[in-house]
Amino acid sequence: MRKTHFIQQRGWSEMDRCRCDCKKTKLLGIKLRFLDYFKFMASSIDSLAKNVKGEREFRETAKYFPEDKLDLVTRKGVYPYDYMDSWEKCEETRLPSKNEFYNKMTESDISHKDYEHAKTVWKAFNIKNFGEYSDLYVKTDVLILSDIMEHFIEMFA
Repeated sequence: MRKTHFIQQRGWSEMDRCRCDCKKTKLLGIKLRFLDYFKFMASSIDSLAKNVKGEREFRETAKYFPEDKLDLVTRKGVYPYDYMDSWEKCEETRLPSKNEFYNKMTESDISHKDYEHAKTVWKAFNIKNFGEYSDLYVKTDVLILSDIMEHFIEMFA
């Protein structure tokens, strides 16, 4: 049994039960070490997710989404980072326009294919406002990374 599954089964998730010292955490005698995945896998989440295939491999993600929507959430989502600059935008009831997805850091526009994917996700999940879209984006990002890490661990275990 892996330590992460043991912790989940015991329900030990409260931070007040942890003693933190930067990158290491001691939890009831279990040492956890937080590492940046990029140190081990120098690729984007999008390219790493392409190496993880099917519901069997996306086990964590499949726990939170129905099978008919897995294809929509098992790839890196798209997000208009520069556009999102106030809490009020969370209340907007439409997906921002394609030009709002321009990324100043990379000086790049979103592709037509990626924007169509964002529109499909918005519709398929019956998203009511940009806050819901943001929540879904963060949730899928974390779950995909979790599945990538599980896949990575299994390859070298």
